[in-house]
Amino acid sequence: MSASEAKGARCSIALLTEADGAKTVLVRLGEMRVEEDGGVTLFYESESGSGALTVEKTRATWRRGGEMNAELVFETGAITQGTFGSDGFSGAAQIETHKIELKIKKDVVSAEIAYTLKFDYGSQKTKVKIRARLLEETAVYAS
Repeated sequence: MSASEAKGARCSIALLTEADGAKTVLVRLGEMRVEEDGGVTLFYESESGSGALTVEKTRATWRRGGEMNAELVFETGAITQGTFGSDGFSGAAQIETHKIELKIKKDVVSAEIAYTLKFDYGSQKTKVKIRARLLEETAVYAS
């Protein structure tokens, strides 16, 4: 099954984030939707909230809700705004996007977003690599 045929299909999502040299990996089950314009939206949930990431050729948006809310907008070659918040804390940062890359293959979508978050107190270079693989539909029979 190709990614374009899997509109709304279940998938496994791996997010590798590298921020100022520190790496973290998040692996979740989620849902993948291939949009008509060629972009991809990934939805996932975790113990602390949920997220939606939409990646297109030159633009991406990442929304997270839960313990830490965030809305980040990435646009290649532009300075955009990102907002963050939780109980008792909220803030904003400028986002300088260096790279957005999206590849769709048979049953795998991969994306990379490289950017710098610019806060009042300094900046943070970040790279996120995303890999989503469609899950095969399997039937379970109980006797």
